[in-house]
Amino acid sequence: MKYGLDQLIRSLKDKSQVVVDNYHEETAQQAAELRHHLLEEAQQKYNQNEQKIKEQAHLQQERQFSAYRARSNQEVLQYKVELIERLIEEVKNEFMTMDDELFKTYFQRHCYAQRHIKVVKTTTKRQAVIAEIIEENKFEIDLQIDESIVDGFILVADHIDYNYEFDKLFAYYHEQLVEFTRKGLFNE
Repeated sequence: MKYGLDQLIRSLKDKSQVVVDNYHEETAQQAAELRHHLLEEAQQKYNQNEQKIKEQAHLQQERQFSAYRARSNQEVLQYKVELIERLIEEVKNEFMTMDDELFKTYFQRHCYAQRHIKVVKTTTKRQAVIAEIIEENKFEIDLQIDESIVDGFILVADHIDYNYEFDKLFAYYHEQLVEFTRKGLFNE
């Protein structure tokens, strides 16, 4: 009986050892599977976060580039406007200090282009030159002095006035060129 009891205890011991070994083996396997699953999940989260960071960095770069390009375009536009303003100012100074011979040519060209002119309004500064041209070419045009004109002349026809007042011409062209430049319609 003692032998049977020893055998039973040994058998129970062996079976319990098998159960314990199976438990340890299953636990180790489950731990390995859990570790592998957690590692995979962590890798996926890392990849997702890395992708989000790359996308955000790319978007940030695009925003910075767009802001730089807009600022650069604004600076180029401002430079073009400044160049136009300087050019107009130089040409305006040339016109305002135009000598009589050059003024004569300029006036004659416009008189020939507008044959239906009835009256010329001008300043006392240009009166003598215009009177000489009218007399030389036998234009049938009346000459009137208008002191509101800074420099230049106005050709008056039946239904329209052609205004060649230098200061007003340049103010108009300045406004138009600046507006065209701002709209991108005027380039070099």
